[in-house]
Amino acid sequence: MRDEYVGDVGDFGKYILLDELSGISKGKVKIGINWYYNVTPLPINNLLPDKIRRGYIYLSDGKGRYRNLNRHMFDSLRSIVFNNDSTPQLSDIENKKVVKDCLFYRKPIPYSQPTKERRAHREQWFQESLNTLDGADVIFLDPDNGVAPFTVTKSQTDSVKYVFVDEIKRYYDLKKSLIIYQHRDFSPMVDFTSRFMTSLLHIKPQCFPLFLRFSRVSVRYYALIARTEKHNVLFAKLFNKLTNDYAYLFGSCD
Repeated sequence: MRDEYVGDVGDFGKYILLDELSGISKGKVKIGINWYYNVTPLPINNLLPDKIRRGYIYLSDGKGRYRNLNRHMFDSLRSIVFNNDSTPQLSDIENKKVVKDCLFYRKPIPYSQPTKERRAHREQWFQESLNTLDGADVIFLDPDNGVAPFTVTKSQTDSVKYVFVDEIKRYYDLKKSLIIYQHRDFSPMVDFTSRFMTSLLHIKPQCFPLFLRFSRVSVRYYALIARTEKHNVLFAKLFNKLTNDYAYLFGSCD
């Protein structure tokens, strides 16, 4: 996740998901978020003018569909995006308590070290995330792109865009239920889903997560992996809530 994307359409859906999870659990499930905070400089041609970026979530809302779905969330993000005192940052999401009662890990993923040192620095960064989020029951992993392809290593510059399978497994082995963000790439759907499922099978054989599809502006997926039967029931309720009450945003992957 990057500061540059705070308050976009994807954020709107993401925080609805987490807010509804908290509500369904009646506050009994502690949520932890590892932002997979990416602070590498964006290429100049990827930078939107500030005025356009700040309006990103709202430009396509001429009929008020987003706000009518969840006015509290829409207005909370709007207050952050259109705060003229500063450029929106992830810290605003935390400080404004957009999602209540969460643990956050917002240390930037290391990237500027020499190639040979990056793996060790990444390991130190990740170990600190385990310590910071130890009190969470459900952990949301929010990398820019999603699960790393097997062709990407932790020594590469692009590693900052991904969560790696061994990192997911280490959270899982600590008995954490997981929600994993995955951005849709341009490969055929069959190839995309096969690659994603193959990655998740390395976490646990016969792992059958629930998949949510968010299809506004850019297609995004969320894999919900329950670590306990209690969380399995919780995730099923969350899935039904989002695909029914928020059908404009969320759907299944059928």
